Amino acid sequence: MRLSAKGKWFILRAVIVGEVAAFLASFRVWHKMNTDQDYRKWMNNNYPSILEGFYTTAELGGFAHVRKDDLKAWKNESKTNTNIN
Repeated sequence: MRLSAKGKWFILRAVIVGEVAAFLASFRVWHKMNTDQDYRKWMNNNYPSILEGFYTTAELGGFAHVRKDDLKAWKNESKTNTNIN
């Protein structure tokens, strides 16, 4: 079965729309991880491999302190929670 020219354009547009939607969704997740430490903690608990990829990319971009700052904050947070209980 051959597609008509109209069908090919429809498929091309659908692929482009899908690519743009995927890019926007991934940018939203990246932006949230880049600006929200609580979200990074949630990612660490639920999707550690994705967070590891974020940290690796950040370190390549010269932001090696992000991982260290998160670990330090989470360690202090756990000490605070232990003292409260």
